[in-house]
Amino acid sequence: MIPINIDIPEYGADTHTIENWQWFQAVGHLVASELASKPRGTLAVLEAEERAYWLALIEGQYYLATAPIVEGELYLNAAALARDLLGLCGDELAYMRSNLASWLLNQSTLQVEASQLQCWKVLPVYAGWDD
Repeated sequence: MIPINIDIPEYGADTHTIENWQWFQAVGHLVASELASKPRGTLAVLEAEERAYWLALIEGQYYLATAPIVEGELYLNAAALARDLLGLCGDELAYMRSNLASWLLNQSTLQVEASQLQCWKVLPVYAGWDD
């Protein structure tokens, strides 16, 4: 079985945002575990947020990835790993976490060809903010 990466990257912000970041990541790990039990290429569809989540296989580990749904289509050009969603405030993270938690209860999914979701070959490296 392919392991799921469960690291929670640092999120340098105020305490409220850091706590929401950690909770968002923790619920994301639960969603990743559920997706790992489903066929490859399964998307977790969050209609309220107009967003989908899936597992990206990078360097021998699964990472939770996400992209917005725009006019009924998955917009992969805006895909990101959940661990790289920097710049969100605590309230946004709490909203995203609650939507992930709701998905765990109803599990709306969509099946696509797994190769379509492979946006990364190597783990992206955060380069920092431009000065």
